[in-house]
Parts: sequence; structure tokens; C-alpha cells
Amino acid sequence: MSHKPEHLSTGVIVPALNCAETIDRALASIAAQTRPVDRVVVVNDGSDDSTGERAKAWQDILPLTLVDLPTPTGIWNARHQAIEELDTRLVLQLDSDDFFHPAHVEVMVDTFRRRPGLISPRPLIWRGGTDLAPSRIHKDTLPREGLSQLEQLLVHNYVFVGAMFDRALYHAVGGYRPIRYSQDWDLWIRMVEHGAEVIKPHDATYVYRSGAPSYSAGVDRDITDVEVLDTYLRSSVSTRMRHVAKIALLQRMGPRFLDRCTPLDPDEAERRLHAAGLAPGADVLAAASDDDLGVLVQTRRAGPTTAGEAVTVLSVVDHDLRTERLRLRATGTGLQVEHLHEPHLRLRRPPSAGAPAPNPAHPDARRTGEET
Repeated sequence: MSHKPEHLSTGVIVPALNCAETIDRALASIAAQTRPVDRVVVVNDGSDDSTGERAKAWQDILPLTLVDLPTPTGIWNARHQAIEELDTRLVLQLDSDDFFHPAHVEVMVDTFRRRPGLISPRPLIWRGGTDLAPSRIHKDTLPREGLSQLEQLLVHNYVFVGAMFDRALYHAVGGYRPIRYSQDWDLWIRMVEHGAEVIKPHDATYVYRSGAPSYSAGVDRDITDVEVLDTYLRSSVSTRMRHVAKIALLQRMGPRFLDRCTPLDPDEAERRLHAAGLAPGADVLAAASDDDLGVLVQTRRAGPTTAGEAVTVLSVVDHDLRTERLRLRATGTGLQVEHLHEPHLRLRRPPSAGAPAPNPAHPDARRTGEET
């Protein structure tokens, strides 16, 4: 005798700020789903255009609740307020300038039913017109099987913005926190640390609008990444995860990370390098010690360098004399990490220098600096 599968109730949250030109398309995509949703919550986060009125017009078509906030509070709070309005088991996120493929909810829920966890959609890229392109960003290849999902997540935010999760899990980890940007990354880290597994469906069904303005336009992603990692470190007690988080910080901060550490005498640095079997082969520029990493030594590479570039090596010698080496190339476009011993801990994009605008020449560049 067959049993009817349990109904998994679904709610979609849509934070909205001055998106009168796109909110109808986003809500229409929810109405067109092959698997109808149980609730939709739009939080109009202090818009000064007709966003609220346009969303309200959908209440005769969708089971939609509109929350009007008098002034902008930030995307973290808009998402949190929306989730607090829900009574469904599952939460799906949709940005107001993106939209769902008609099979999106069905694909996401079926994936959750097979393997409950944090479901990260595979995106399609839309640049206007009628064509949708598959995404080719590096984060789509993550997480790699057989490696710690949390370790990989501390280096790369590989969970896409339109993720789906159990509302009980959201509350268990404390929900969204007031971080300037990358609030979703902060949430995903806590969910995975809590035990959730990141699952990605086979099919791409979340349509991401490339090149659109949003809440966090002009934000320096490295500054905000550092904020997320520092927030994680304030509560983490895992020796290994603290090590990984600081390796992630090193790749975003480069030699500036040494300013956070305890200065070390260059002679002591040389001694530690030799004890670890590493002859620096270049001048020691700076050295410091860190409680989680051990000794960090910055050396200048011997030999000629490309004009306009400064190449240095950061050697990390931990308390057991194990070593990791990062070769850093400082160029006009930022700090590029060329090598790291553990490949799954390598940051696969050049961190930003200052707060440049997203590069329109990169077809899959996240409009607000989402990692590529």
C-alpha cells in the first residue's frame, strides 16, 4: 500500500527596496510555479517608489503578506522580518530583481525530500532579453565531495543567495545578524556548523539578474568578508576551524594580517623557518606570531618580478612545525593568491582593492560583489 508523501509547506521571502521595475516579474514567477507555494512575504524596506503598491496588487493572486517598513533597515532585517511572518516548514529566498524558473520550487522541495539540508539552487544568468545562460562561476563547483563542507565554506561562500532551508534550523542557529553585507554567508556558516549538509540540485532553476543594482552596491567585499570571518572567530572554539578561518582571512588581507599578530624578531623567524625545513631564500620583511596559526613570516621572492608587481611569500609555521605557504602577488587589481598547499582552502578570486564597481566585462560577476 503506497503512502502519500508528507506535504512540505513552503514560504517565499522577498526583501524589496525601490524595486518597482522588477517586483512584478519576481512575483509573477512565484505565481507560475508548477508546485504552488503556501505563503509569500514581501518586506517593503522603506522604498520611496511604488514597490509596496505593486506588491500589494498581487494579494488576489498569491497568498501574499506585505510588510511595510517606514525606513530602510537593511537586507538582513528585511529577510528576518519576512521569515518571522512565516508559519511554513520550509523557507525559500528570492531577491526582488531575480526570478524563479517555473519548476524551481518543485526541484528544490524534491531535493530536500531526498536529502534534507541547506538546499543551494543552481543559477541561470539573465542579462535582459529572452536568453538565459548557465552560470560558470567557481562557486558552482563547490562543495567538493570528501572534504569538509564547513572548511570550504569558510573560504568560499558557495551557497547561492536563493537557498532553501528548514525554518526550525534558521531559528536554531539564531537567524540573520546585523552584518553590513554577506549576511547570508554568516547564516550558512552557522547552519553548516550546526550540522546541516549543503545539497545542490542537478537542474539550474534560480534566475539571477546580472548587472542590476541592489542593497550593497559599492561595498568592498573583502572588508565585509573580514567582518563575517571575525564574527565567526569570536565564537568558534574549534582549533581546526579557527585555523581555516584565519587562512581565509590571510587570503583577503595579505600582509596586513600580520598587523593583528604579535611582532616577532626576524632572527627568531629565521630559526623557525629552518626548524621547519624551510630556507626562506629571500629577505625577511616581517614576522609575527598568532595563537591559532603559529608563526607567520613574510619574505620577498628572489629574482626579477614583473614590472609594477610586488611578489612576496607568507609562510605559516604552526606549533607542530607543519607549514603552509601562500605566494602573494600585489598588482593594480588587488592581491592575488597564487599557491596554497591545501587546494580546497585556496581562494579562487582576486580580492578587491578599495571598493571598485563590479566588473561588467565578467559575464557572471555578482552585482553586489558576490564571490566568483
